Amino acid sequence: MTQLGRRLAVAGIVMMGATMLLFGREVERALQARCVVLAPLEVGKEATPDAIAVEPRRGCQVAVELRLRSASVAAAGNAYAPRYNFPFTCTTLDEVGGQPFTQQAALRWDDATRIVRDESADASGGRVHVQHNLPEFREPLSGKLRVRATLGPDTEFGATVESADLKVYDNVDRPADEMVVAGVALLVGPAVMVIGVTLAIVGWARARRQPDDEPMADLPPGD
Repeated sequence: MTQLGRRLAVAGIVMMGATMLLFGREVERALQARCVVLAPLEVGKEATPDAIAVEPRRGCQVAVELRLRSASVAAAGNAYAPRYNFPFTCTTLDEVGGQPFTQQAALRWDDATRIVRDESADASGGRVHVQHNLPEFREPLSGKLRVRATLGPDTEFGATVESADLKVYDNVDRPADEMVVAGVALLVGPAVMVIGVTLAIVGWARARRQPDDEPMADLPPGD
């Protein structure tokens, strides 16, 4: 039991160490993410920024930053939110036009994943400064990326764009699977270590008591 306890304790310590390394790597990757494209968007016109150098096979993400106004608002008590719905299409390719990847999204006022930077509205309408991030994707093997993007008009609420920018973030990873593994290890590691230490202590205590618990052998009769 003592040997088993020691092995479990060591396994728990190793799992905790691996978890810390995994979290550290994800923090480092997050700090390395950078915006490699910042280009203006005009409603109804295709934006085609120059090809850019990116990290091959790493994560990439397209985003749209909007400053807009809308006369249509959603009311919730005394609070109002400007309503809008802009169709957006973006195609990414390598430097020679290969490996096309197209994303289509509705940039809407009720998108739960949007990032609101500023907003003001009343019953007559309002303005909002917001960013919409599209799902991440893997960058081309060539390390060169070209982007073609189009922002369509809002035909549902009639919102108007004051300014819009296309953004492309490089070196963005998708750590969901690794974070799940790290979370499990973070929970299991300490538990395994505690069980191992407990078994080791119990085994050590039993080993110390063992000589006292053994029955004494009968002495041979005297001459």
